[in-house]
Formats: sequence, C-alpha cells, structure tokens
Amino acid sequence: MKFSISLGNAENASADGLVFFAFEGDPQKFVVLDRKTGGLVAQAFKKKEFSGKKDETLFLRTPFSKILLVGLGKKAAFDCDKMRNSCANAFSALKTLDCKTIAFSCPDNTPVQEFGRVCAEACVLGDYAFEKYKTPDKDEKKKIVDGVSIFVPSDAVGAKKVVDEAALICACANYGRDLDNEPANKATPTFLAEQAKLLAKTHKLKARVLEKKELQKLGLNAFLSVSAGSVQPPKLIILEWNPANASDTIIVVGKGITFDSGGISLKQSHDLDKMKFDKSGACAVLGIMKAASELRLPLHVVGVIAATENLPSGSASKPGDLVKAYSGKTIEILNTDAEGRLALADAIAYAEKQYRPSAIIDVATLTGACIIALGDVASGLLSNNDELAERLKNAGDYSGERVWRLPLWEEYAEKIKSDFADLKNTGDGTAGTITASMFLKNFVGENTPWAHIDIAGTAWVTKQKGPYNLGATGVGVRLVTHALKKWRRLSKIVAKTTG
Repeated sequence: MKFSISLGNAENASADGLVFFAFEGDPQKFVVLDRKTGGLVAQAFKKKEFSGKKDETLFLRTPFSKILLVGLGKKAAFDCDKMRNSCANAFSALKTLDCKTIAFSCPDNTPVQEFGRVCAEACVLGDYAFEKYKTPDKDEKKKIVDGVSIFVPSDAVGAKKVVDEAALICACANYGRDLDNEPANKATPTFLAEQAKLLAKTHKLKARVLEKKELQKLGLNAFLSVSAGSVQPPKLIILEWNPANASDTIIVVGKGITFDSGGISLKQSHDLDKMKFDKSGACAVLGIMKAASELRLPLHVVGVIAATENLPSGSASKPGDLVKAYSGKTIEILNTDAEGRLALADAIAYAEKQYRPSAIIDVATLTGACIIALGDVASGLLSNNDELAERLKNAGDYSGERVWRLPLWEEYAEKIKSDFADLKNTGDGTAGTITASMFLKNFVGENTPWAHIDIAGTAWVTKQKGPYNLGATGVGVRLVTHALKKWRRLSKIVAKTTG
C-alpha cells in the first residue's frame, strides 16, 4: 500500500473512495462537496440522516466515486484514538466495497501531522489479516487497497515524513502479528529462533541462540523448569542492534511461551486455543528489533526472548518443586501455570549481567489478573523507576497502546515469600499482577531502571476492534518503539518502588 500526501481537500481526488470527517453539527465545511454531489450532503444534514455524531456514517454513491461521511462527535471530546478508530472503520468499509484507492480529507482545525499519522496507522493495521492457512476461493476476487491519499491544508512535507514513519512502524507490528498468529504446532521455540536468525540476516542484526545444554551449564534453571514437560527444546534468543553511534544499551525482554497448557496445574479447556498467544511478548520483541533496525535508532538495543512450551508430562515440573534460578535465588514452584515469570526471571537476570544496560523493559502476557483489572483497554505497567514509567506512559498515549501504572509497594513483597525457598512463584490470590511483578523485580539489579508491561488483556482480539481484525494485535511494538525513538539518558534512578 502506497501513501501520498496532497495539499487541499479531497473533493477533486481521483480515488475510488473519498472519506470526509465532520464534527457534530458542522455541515458548513462541505460546501464544495455538496455542490459536487448535487446537494446530497446538505440534504442529508437537513433530513438529519447525518449530523456528525460519533461513529455516525453516511454513504453516498456518485458517478465519480464512493463517498463516506464519518462523524467525529463533539470537538471538545476529540482525540487521536477516536480519529484512528474512525479512519480504520472508514478504510474497512471502503475496502469491503472494493475501492482500490482511498482518499482521506483532514478535518478542520486538526493538527496535520497527527491526522496523517493516525490515518496511516489505521490503514496499515486495518489492512492486516492472517489468512496464510485458508484455501483461496477461486471464484472470490481478493479485495486490495493499492493506494491511500491523505489531503491536508498545510505542511504536506512534514506530514509525509510522519506518515512514512508511522507506516513503517505499523508494518513491523504486523510482522509481529504474523508470527503471533501462527499456531503452536508451527510456531515452536525452534521456529521463533529460526525467524530471529532470518531477521538478523536481512536487517543487519546480530543473533545468538542459547540451546538447552548451554542453558543447563549456565544455570538458567527457572527457565528450564518451564520446558521440562515438553519435547520441544527451549531457546534463549538474543538479537542485537548496535550501530556505531549507539549511546545507551536498552534490553527488551519478551515472554515466548509458544503454547501454555498450564503444565501440571492444567488450565481449563475453554479458550485454550488462545494460549498460542502466550508468545505475544516475544513476537513484540521481534517487531521492535525490526523497527530499531529500519529506523536506525542510535541505541544499542538488545532483544531477549525466553521461548519454550509449557506442557504436562511425566518429566514436567510439579507444584512444590524447588529450583535455583540463574541469579542464585531459590524458588518454590507452587503453580506451574505461573510459568512466565520463571522464564522471564532467568532471561532478565542473564541479560542484565551480560550487557549491563541503561534500562530493561519486559513485555509479557503475564497474568489473568491484569485482564480483570484493566480489561482489553490498557496494558498494565509496573516499574522501579518513575522517569522510565512516565516515558512509557507517554509513548502509550501517543501510540494508542495505552498503559496504566500499578504500584510496587513493599507490602506486596510479603505475598511471595516462601517458607521453603527465597521466593514462591505465586501469591495468595490477590493483587496477582502486582505480585507477579514483585517476583520479577527480585531478578533486576537494585540500581537498574526496569519496567514490566503486562499485555495479557491487549495481545489479541476475538472480533474487530478499531484498527485490529481478528487475532493478534502486535501490542508493544509501537509503544516501545516510540519510547526508544525519543530516548534520552535517564537523568536519575528511582530505586524506591513507587507507583
């Protein structure tokens, strides 16, 4: 899909489909369009067929093109998230009508670059569908949008730069979605390792994969305990983007449980097929590394993925087992379905020791408790560093991948103290997202800025939502990439666990 930016309005665009936005009760901007449609627009307002209310649409078929009027609601309630969703809905509607080219007209008094960005995001994310394993219908013609024109009143050059960058980052998110949507019988830990090596080969990244024997030798026993029940060998995958002008070293860690049955603490069968998405954090890390390379970020970015299956068998870890993690801390495994934190604990500790980073960010579908707390609207954010947390919050607001910060107060640490080891991998059933994060905090250096992003509720959708179709959302790619794009050295370390 190609994007072009033009000055002016879209009334005279040669596209198959034209999209115009209106705030509630604001018909006057359509004077030229009304004249061109023979008064249809004014008539629609007069008959109250369209008034510009939020999510209201009116379709007009004319001899020269298909026209879609989209309501944005009241001006005072306008924000980029609503604009992105409106653009996505319009794109989807016109694509369904087999429009090969679509033109969007910037609403009045709307920041040009912001409109261009969210419009590009909506189109690239909304154009995605995972149909790799579907047999094509020979009689059905595939509907493809070849080009999108964005009409703005000014600053076409600035808008073009922003649009191109947004499209690139969203393409990296779609790359992650492709991997995340792969079923567990295809996307094994070995598959993820192969994809990482392929990405490294095509994007000037350095790739290294630690195999089971090396993991055993190094003592990543918490991670290995998760893989004990599977015939698929675990992989610790490491990717590096390290340009000559790199300043800080940032580690991004992803949970890569390619299928999570819960292990001996077996999950219920309802929606168990969705547990192929327990690798969403890992796929986000691959998308972030692709973006870091393509944007040529002036940072040393290290992507670390703990990839394994979590299955029950005669060799699987059992509730009550004790393991010694890479850091030297001992862990009592009370619930084998609290496995992601075990894998991440060793991945974080190993990566920190090897690279001594300026900051660590981990992305994981870690807790069902986060879904209960925040639903599918926001990801959970927990951090030992206020400045890092604020940057991620701002990046989330900017990208639309919003986060909500939860506290890491010391009182919560009491809930994961074990009678038989240093820690236990689950608490008392309350504050599950926080106690899981408190567990991870034990494996981060005291003076290392760290943030955990729990994407359990945002990693996939079961029906269309905004720019996302069925399946993986690629959440985390745009959020973390925008944070890295604006990266500057953290001015201070906030050692206390605030929130």
